[in-house]
Amino acid sequence: MSRPICPKSRPDHIFTFFEKSAIQEITDIAREHDALLLSDEVYEYQVYEGEHCGPASEFDHVITVKSFSKSHAMTGWRLGYVTGPKEVLEGMIKIYQHFTGCVTAFPQNGAVEALRSESDGGQAQLT
Repeated sequence: MSRPICPKSRPDHIFTFFEKSAIQEITDIAREHDALLLSDEVYEYQVYEGEHCGPASEFDHVITVKSFSKSHAMTGWRLGYVTGPKEVLEGMIKIYQHFTGCVTAFPQNGAVEALRSESDGGQAQLT
């Protein structure tokens, strides 16, 4: 894989997102250049018109960044996660473990409960 592509729809977080057709164009370019996509999806639940569409639905070489802060009303707890290709995540873990210890227990417990309630049919809480 070559250098990553980091598409940004708007820098001001006013909840405007790429349309599905734009996501498809971006993934086509990434596929053509064997590039990795970095997708910031912290605000995925703040879609008020249309549907959320992330590049991971169209392409395998995507690192998706998510957060519990916005989606589960855990603002200020600084807890998030990434998904992506195994070989990329293994490299990220090697770097991450030298920069930080671990997240404190209460945000981790809150995130576990947020995911459990979501799987029981609950919805993400918007802040």
